Amino acid sequence: MAAVTQKTRKVVFITGYRPGGPYYWAEKLVKKIGELDLGWRGSHPKTLWQTIYSALIAPNADVVHSTLPVAFHLWRRPLVMTIKGDFEREKGPGYRGYRRAIAAADAVTVPSEFIKRQLGLHQAIVIPNGFDLPNAVSRPETEPDDPIKLLTVTKFHFKDKASGVLNLYRILESVAGRSNRQIVWDILGDGAFRREIESQVKSEKIKINFRGFVDPKPFYQSADVFLYYSDHDNMPNAIIEAMGYGLPVISNDIGAVGEMIDDGVSGYLCRDQQDYTAKLTQMLKTPSDLAVLGRQAREVVATRFDNDVITRKYLEIYERIVTK
Repeated sequence: MAAVTQKTRKVVFITGYRPGGPYYWAEKLVKKIGELDLGWRGSHPKTLWQTIYSALIAPNADVVHSTLPVAFHLWRRPLVMTIKGDFEREKGPGYRGYRRAIAAADAVTVPSEFIKRQLGLHQAIVIPNGFDLPNAVSRPETEPDDPIKLLTVTKFHFKDKASGVLNLYRILESVAGRSNRQIVWDILGDGAFRREIESQVKSEKIKINFRGFVDPKPFYQSADVFLYYSDHDNMPNAIIEAMGYGLPVISNDIGAVGEMIDDGVSGYLCRDQQDYTAKLTQMLKTPSDLAVLGRQAREVVATRFDNDVITRKYLEIYERIVTK
């Protein structure tokens, strides 16, 4: 008796065609779907015309998965909508179409309980951002007199994130006055507000390096603590990445950061700048605790945010909506 060949199904991803968060998210999903080889393959249009064509026609696809508000189309295929942020607050292009697209979708996903509550999407499925967990990082032994290496990775395209760097600067100026060790702070990222922020961040106590767009991996591997602060956010990928590299993280309690960090176990959440200053000061006084926090942080990523785990959750949704 001849073996039955299982049909390979296809999902087409529709995002903005310009590189950015949703674009790279779809690229990684397409790659991971192929690696898992569980009866699905993905495709992701790379040009404006391919994106428009797929959004209207969706040729040769079993499922359409979009981060754009595809409220009008000519296809009759199951639609999965992934909402990456608070479109009503951010008011990006076409934001008025999201509610119609959500109503038309067969399934809606969001990256956090925070966004689910914020937008009132009670039926949405929470699937957080994923990360490819790197090999275990062996951190070099440090001496008591070695500089403390702090790291921030952020996006200076957004004013709320850029102003967070200023808040960190004020906190570190206070922390540096309580520490006998030199503090080195590397800040990675670029954008429209970088020069403005850089001109305001001058210190005689701290060695501050604005690195721009560079590969963050060597910095994740060599830093002692990851600092984050933003006045508005959802689920910062940089925090997941830092935790995946075994870095202890300290952040203000904003957006969905509380869904990523177990306060006092895998990092620290701070109510305000005073709380941030106190907790960071304590972290730097007890370097032996940093390794424990880092191991716990990496374990959180392995169980909640690893890309294999995240991709399988999407595949479960695809299977459900094509067979119902």
